[in-house]
Amino acid sequence: MRVIAATNQSLDKLIKEGKFREDLYYRLNVISIELPPLKDRRGDIRILAEYFIQKHNKEHKDKKIISISQEAMDILEKNDWPGNVRELENVIERAIVLTRNNKISKDVLPEALHKNHMAPGKGKNNATLKESLEEPEKYMILKVLQDAGGNKKKAALKLGINRTTLYNKMKKYKII
Repeated sequence: MRVIAATNQSLDKLIKEGKFREDLYYRLNVISIELPPLKDRRGDIRILAEYFIQKHNKEHKDKKIISISQEAMDILEKNDWPGNVRELENVIERAIVLTRNNKISKDVLPEALHKNHMAPGKGKNNATLKESLEEPEKYMILKVLQDAGGNKKKAALKLGINRTTLYNKMKKYKII
């Protein structure tokens, strides 16, 4: 058996603080690979985005995304990615769900990424509480609608809201 583990914590520091077992560290630490955060590897963003498009095309068989617009890629490459590769993957999957044709455009990227792109040096922390809550709600509605095959009654039931509320939210988020 092989174990591959990842952490963003300093295990040496945790051992000294008594928060991580030293014997476990030496069992696991056969080969260490230091990997800088994605914001320091901007050249990897395009490669990873293309990989995630291929990966999620297989999961979303009703979609066949073949490319990403240069505008959208510019926005992705300028983001700091505090959630690293996992955050990038979630953004790509979200874009695939929202894309109506075979090319990901900037319009399907989260609003917070646009704000980062338009205002260098300003992070996601500048979003209002309302804006911060709307993005995941819109994404969840889209995902559940897709899973329900567009059946609004099933989607509303799965979301735990009535159909009228679902219709109002779809109108608010311009989900047609």
